[in-house]
Parts: sequence; structure tokens; C-alpha cells
Amino acid sequence: MVLFTGNPVNFVICETFKISNSVFSVYTISPFVICSAICLTALMLQFKDARFIPFQLTIPRWSNLQNNLQDATTTLFGSFLLCSSFVVALFLSVQHIGVWKIFLSFACLKFIIDMLWDHRRVVTAPYDFPLLLTTSTSIPVNAAEVDQWETRPTASEEGDEVETSDDQQRVILNLYRSLALRFPTFFAAVPQLPFGLIPLVFSQFILIEALAYHGWIELFGRWLSTASNGDMYRAIWVVGLTGAFLCNIAGTNIGATILMTKVIRQANFNDNSERAAAIALAVVGNIGAINLTLASSRSAYLWRAGLQREEVDVNPWLLAKWNSVILLAMTCMGLAIVCVEMAVLK
Repeated sequence: MVLFTGNPVNFVICETFKISNSVFSVYTISPFVICSAICLTALMLQFKDARFIPFQLTIPRWSNLQNNLQDATTTLFGSFLLCSSFVVALFLSVQHIGVWKIFLSFACLKFIIDMLWDHRRVVTAPYDFPLLLTTSTSIPVNAAEVDQWETRPTASEEGDEVETSDDQQRVILNLYRSLALRFPTFFAAVPQLPFGLIPLVFSQFILIEALAYHGWIELFGRWLSTASNGDMYRAIWVVGLTGAFLCNIAGTNIGATILMTKVIRQANFNDNSERAAAIALAVVGNIGAINLTLASSRSAYLWRAGLQREEVDVNPWLLAKWNSVILLAMTCMGLAIVCVEMAVLK
């Protein structure tokens, strides 16, 4: 919440309302600290029973984390690049350089380094990366076996009669396995990327632009102006509570933030009220990731996908019950802090 790089909704708000990144951090650091403390306190009270969280974790494979790292060198270097990208983005953003350009540059650099490092390991030394391949065929684990795999004769060369389609599938499968063995980092990371969220984000933009085209955004802006009656503090609470609710039904907190930014601009607030509404939206947009439904944020989908890989089922009603107290406490306290900040810093 503090840094504009922490959430996509922060980019949307800073770009729409022309709020500098340093000013954004000044306004959001207090809500972040206090809301985090409230969230942790609520979680401790809700799950204080040992049947939820044992007082002592005994997981054998976590006894020595260093031994469980597949490649400590690249892990540390990747962490360094990630931290460096945040620092560079923070300093260069004042030069009005697109933040996506900065992160894309670091991502390309990490991609090139990973490919070169994996190729070097295959050529110079055996390795045993656990690959995410679902196949019953044995997988070679060192450089010599990789080369042998690549030159292995096909069934047609051995005289077996196979269909052309089966032969093509075998060639593609062999090529995939060969590349996965030479570049395990890339082939292990790509399946974890949230490609399924791309259509969701595109759909959000299309729907919101359609609402704007048909005049609904202008109508919502008039409603917001009437509800707040030009009062800055009333605007904070109206925008905050509405945004927290929309995170559940407006296509994640990103969709709710994009919609509310357009509505706020149409409300024709004065400068102080508009900035107050923007900061309130930033607070609830970040809090919106912890909401009553899985549709509240993209991170909720990723969280559910991670649990499903571990064969853990999530009950939607139980999720709403657990999060309701946390959401109410964090939203009310966060908006109250924004009111205090605006009274002091306006």
C-alpha cells in the first residue's frame, strides 16, 4: 500500500489524479501501518485456537532452508534484481518514465541470465531440477543423457509403423522435454504465471469504457457529487465504502478502482476533495484484496490456485465469515486515518 509499486491500483490512481509517488507514500504510510496492525490482531484473535495454527511448526523439509533451495546463487541474485527494480522505479518515476518499462527491462535481464545459467549448468555439470512435467517416460538428469535424448531415434527409424500425427506429437514432446531439461527455470516458472487473468483485465477495461460511452459514468459522478454534497470528509467515506463493496462485484479491486477513478473525475470535486477521495480509494483498493469473495482481487485467485495444488478446498461462506470482521475493522480505521491526514495536510 505504501509504495506505488505495491499494487496495480496504485498505478491507476497516481496516473489518473497526477499524484507524485512520494506524496502517495506520505498519505498511505499511516493507513498501511495501522491497518496492518489491526489485521494481524484480528487474525490472532480469530485463529488463536491451536487447531487452526499450532504453537510450534514441525515440518521436516523446512528444517534447513538452504538445503531446500534448488539454486541458492540464482535465488539471491533474483532477489537482488527484484529489490533493485523497486528502487530504480521509485527514483525514475519522478522523471515521468513509464514504470512498466523499468520492470520489463529487469524482467528481460533476469530471463537472459536464467537461460544462460541453466545452459551452463547442463553443459558443465549434472543437475537434478524437479521439473513440472507430467509424463511416464523417464527423464534424463545430466548433460550426457540430454544429448543422448536429443539424438534418440524415433519409432519410424526403428522400423515401427506409426501414424503421421503420432510421429509429429512424439517429435514435439521430445523437443519440449529437451528444452525443459536445458532451461528448467523458464519451464518451471511459465506455468505459474497468471495467464488466466489477462482476459479478465481486458474485460474490465471493455466494460468500463462501455459504461462511459453510454453515459453511466457521468450519471454515477452526479450521484457521487450529490451524496457527498461537496464535503471532503463525506466524500472520503462515500468513496471508501462504495469502493470496498465494489471490490466484490466489479471484477476484482482493479476493476473497482478503475471504475471509481472515472466516477470521481466526473464528480467535479475541488482539488482537496478530489485528492481525499483518491487517497481513500487507494486505501480501500489495497484493502479490497482481503475481501468477502474470491472475486475481490487477482491475488485471491492465485491464492486459491496455490491451495488447490496442495489439494486444500476453500469454503466461500467460511472465507466471507473470517474476512468480514477484518474487512470492517481495516476499512473503518483506514478511512478514519485518511480523514485525519486530510485535516492536517490539506
